[in-house]
Order: sequence, then structure tokens, then C-alpha cells
Amino acid sequence: MNINYTFLFFVALVGAGTAMANDLIDAIAIGDFALAKKALKKSGGSKRATEFVDYISTKPGVENVVWKLSKVQRDELLKFMLPRVAADKREVAQKAVAAEEERKNALKKNAERVEIEREKQKAEAAIDAELEPLIEAIGKNDIEGVKQLLATGIRLNVTGAKWPPPLLWAMHFGRLEIVELLLDGGADPNFIGHASSIIANAACLNRDLSPEILQLLLDKGMRRDLFLEPRVLECATRNGHSNILKFIRELDSSVS
Repeated sequence: MNINYTFLFFVALVGAGTAMANDLIDAIAIGDFALAKKALKKSGGSKRATEFVDYISTKPGVENVVWKLSKVQRDELLKFMLPRVAADKREVAQKAVAAEEERKNALKKNAERVEIEREKQKAEAAIDAELEPLIEAIGKNDIEGVKQLLATGIRLNVTGAKWPPPLLWAMHFGRLEIVELLLDGGADPNFIGHASSIIANAACLNRDLSPEILQLLLDKGMRRDLFLEPRVLECATRNGHSNILKFIRELDSSVS
């Protein structure tokens, strides 16, 4: 096929139909490439096609080739062009539908994440409100206050955004009697909060644990392997918690 015909096929492909394709062919035939670009814009032609019109406008004699096209040749040109126009429009439409679906899915996932985070914050706020009286009683070493709150069935194996599990708070302040009250009242020494065990969290705080509290935790069911977690040893070493380090070494002589 003559190269100039190939140019014409390419340009005609962006047409909206037979009439629009003829407008494009006629515009090129008389050498009016500004009119050709106007027809492209009217039909929603692509930027690539518009640039191609600019390109063929530099080819000498292209309008003469078009001018000599017979009606049969034009019909053949349109017959070649129209199915490709339809295919191109289908592809564009399919891509638009896929892009819109992707946008909707992204919005839905984002809304779900926001809702999950909102529910999490709401739940943590409720936990903080519930734990606050017990946390305050532990801080004041208010034994009777702690007993009264335990009698209400307050949750012990939970952690909020602000407050840790009450057992950790009592361990941190060295409240041996309250630690025992909490353990007897249902506090789980093996509770994992925010992906970390109570003993690991305690080791990472700035106060060492007393030997009596460490032994009590073990006696009340804390798993030995939790004491031997690498994070416990790392935090205890970094913070200089000699009691925790000594207790770990007594549990496992291989720990240096």
C-alpha cells in the first residue's frame, strides 16, 4: 500500500464516522491541515493523531494523492477505517470503566480503613475510661480501692491507647501486693498487648522489677519462654535492669 495511503488510514481512524472521516480526507486533500486538525478536535481525536497531521503536512504532494482518490477508493478507505474506529472506542470505553472501577475500589478500601481505625479508637477510648480508676488506685497504692474495683468485674487483660494492662502498671510501680491481687483476680501474666508481652514491656520501661515480683509472676503461671524473649534481654540490658537480668540467667544459665 502507498505510504500516503497509510498516512490517511491513520488519520481517518480517529474519525467519529463516515461523514467525519470524509471531512478529514477532504481537509487533507485541499492541503488545509488546520481544518483537518479542527475536524480531529471536533471528533475527539487523540493528541497523537493531531501530531500526525502536523507530520504529514510536511510531506509534499500528499494532497495530490488524496485529491485523486476515486469514490471506490474512498469507500475502501472508510471500510478499512470504521471497524478500527469501533474497536478503538471499545478499548477506550473498557479502559475508562476499568479505571473507574479501580477508583471506586480504592475509595471503598480507604473508607473501610478509616472506619476500622475509627472503631479501634472508639474501643480504646472506652478501655481507657474503664481502666483509669484502677490505674489511679494502683499509682496511689490504694489496696482497698483496687479490691473494690476488682469486685466490679473490671476488665484486666486489655490495653487502651493511653493505659496499659493494670498488671503492667502495678509491676512498673513495684506494688507487690497489688500485683498478687490482680493475678488472683484474673490478670493473665501471659497477656500480649500491642504485639508484646507484659514482661517485655516491663523490661523496656525505666524501672527494674523486684525479685519478689519476678518470682510471683513465674509462680502464678507466666511462661518461662516469655522471660527468655530476645526483646526482654535486650531492653533489660539497655536499661541496666540487674534484677531482671539476674532472674533470666537463673532461669537459663546459657544466657550471658
